[in-house]
Amino acid sequence: MKVVSAGLGLVWAAGSVLTGVLFVLNGLAAKTAAKGLFDQALLVLGGLLLLTLALMLAWQCAQLVRAASDGDASA
Repeated sequence: MKVVSAGLGLVWAAGSVLTGVLFVLNGLAAKTAAKGLFDQALLVLGGLLLLTLALMLAWQCAQLVRAASDGDASA
């Protein structure tokens, strides 16, 4: 069950990474730069925060799979 949970977490993290990258790329676009520095900063910082949280989730999922595989080997 741990592996299934980790797999679902990795799918969620992959979607979050994609969304975070889109936020950052749109924050750096010329169309957003024309709207002002505040709008640009919101998109870039929000994207970076989302990327950070997604990478933390992926790390936790990898540790969960590693712990599940260690537990199966000892059984």
